[in-house]
Amino acid sequence: MDVMTVRIETRASNPKLYEGTLLDTLKLRGKVELVPPGTLPNDGKVIEDLRSYE
Repeated sequence: MDVMTVRIETRASNPKLYEGTLLDTLKLRGKVELVPPGTLPNDGKVIEDLRSYE
């Protein structure tokens, strides 16, 4: 079973604040990971598939 992780740049510390918005907006459940501002690359890449197909 695949698991989606959404990384959000924010100074907030409670991922629960974003989980409802994720479900409401994308109609998908996923893990929310909060990272400090400036952490994520600004390369235009929106989706990165890290699944292993072994």
